[in-house]
Order: sequence, then structure tokens, then C-alpha cells
Amino acid sequence: MCVCQSVKVLDDEENADRQLRTSHGARWTRTPSERLTESIRAEAARYRQIIDNAVTADGIVRERYAQHRDGFELLSRSDVSVCYSVVYWTLQHSSDNDCGEVTSECGCWLVRVNWSH
Repeated sequence: MCVCQSVKVLDDEENADRQLRTSHGARWTRTPSERLTESIRAEAARYRQIIDNAVTADGIVRERYAQHRDGFELLSRSDVSVCYSVVYWTLQHSSDNDCGEVTSECGCWLVRVNWSH
């Protein structure tokens, strides 16, 4: 039974308790349901919050993965393929051939790999 179903059962029982208390008046001496279930409801609320936080976190992870899916796929390739992609992307997006340190390192690494083959 999930948290929301459990809380619904508690709500139904509490409503029945109120109706019986109203109809029987002072003869209904049972401890009020709301007092008996107070700790269970607090625990259910805590679990509901944990579940809500997990759902929110899952959404954030899905969103971030979708944003960076291409990068994950690129990084799953071979070292040579990653370096070629970094160099290519940097050359396409840089001005005045200011390729930066990463591209220089990849370029040097690629030259060493090509010379060794």
C-alpha cells in the first residue's frame, strides 16, 4: 500500500470516528482517531516528502541528461575520437585560431598518435 492510500485509510477511519462520536455523544468514549494516528500521519508526511524530493531529483537528472546527452555519447567514444571532436568543435567555434590549451593538448596528442602508427 502506498503512502497516499495509507493516509486515505486513516482519513476514512477518522471520518467514521467523528460520525460515531457525533451520533453517540458522551457514550462514545474511545480516544479520538486524530490523536491515535498523529505519529503515523507525521511519519507518512515525512515519507511523502522523501518521495516528492526523489521525484524532483529524478526530473532534474532527466533534464540535465537530456541537455548533455551528446556530450555523454561523445565521451563514450575512443580517446582519439574524443580528441578529434574537441579539436574540430574548437576550430569551428574559436576566433582567430585561438584554440586554447585543451585543443593544443589534444592536437599534440593526436600528432604523437599519428606519428607512432
